[in-house]
This record gives sequence, C-alpha cells and structure tokens, in this order.
Amino acid sequence: MEAPQLKSNTNKVQLANKTEGVQATHSYSQDELDAFCEHVNFYLEDDEHCKDYVPITDHSKLFELVGDGILLCKLINKAQPGLIDTRAINLKKPLNIFKQQENLNLAITSAKSLGCKLVNITPQLIIDQREHIILGLTWQVIKVN
Repeated sequence: MEAPQLKSNTNKVQLANKTEGVQATHSYSQDELDAFCEHVNFYLEDDEHCKDYVPITDHSKLFELVGDGILLCKLINKAQPGLIDTRAINLKKPLNIFKQQENLNLAITSAKSLGCKLVNITPQLIIDQREHIILGLTWQVIKVN
C-alpha cells in the first residue's frame, strides 16, 4: 500500500481566533484533514496501542483523538523509531488530565527534537482541540516521516 498524498482543494474550513484583542483567522481544507487522517491510518494501523484510534473514519474526530497524546507519540515514533521510549507513554486508560498532559509534553518535546518548529504549542491547546494547532503539529511530524 502506498502512503497517502496531499491533494489541493478550495474546500476550506475557516477558524477565527481572538487573543489579547488581536483577531486571527486560520484555515485548512477538508482535503488536508483527510490526507492527515489517511497518513495516520496508514502508519499506525498495525500499532497495538492505537487500536482504539485507527482507522479514523470520521476525520473530524482527529482533533479529539490526539487529546491524550498517545496518537501523537506513536506518530512521532514512526517518524524516528525509538525516539520515544514506549514505557514513558501513559497508555493505561482512562487517562486523567495529568497523564494526558504528560503524554502531550512528551510529544511536543520529541517533535522539537525531530526538528519541528513549534512555537507556543502547549498541551492545553491540544486538549482544547484547537484545530489549527493540532494540524500544524501533525503536518510537521508528517513532513519528517
């Protein structure tokens, strides 16, 4: 099976964000989201710890599924095998908010060590399902892969 490719499309989703009085607009296409989910499905389909996550059939669920950090840690390990020791990932469910944040901190730190440019990305933004943050992080990890 061949890895999924990103296609161009004008079907954009627009997000408005207002922080400290400054309004910003972020957008992404449905095709981008579809391609990211296909990539995650392709690379993590055989991972025993990702059985509850993949395949992602409802692509809008990606934003919810990354919230505990497991999926991101596993995707990073596909980009650079062994970068994250699986024993360091909190896998036992249900995960409380502290374990989720530990996983997300591990994912963010590991992504930075891969060379991903991450500025002001915090676990809370991912838990809050900030779509542009999640897609930006996911895209950078996919580029390395």
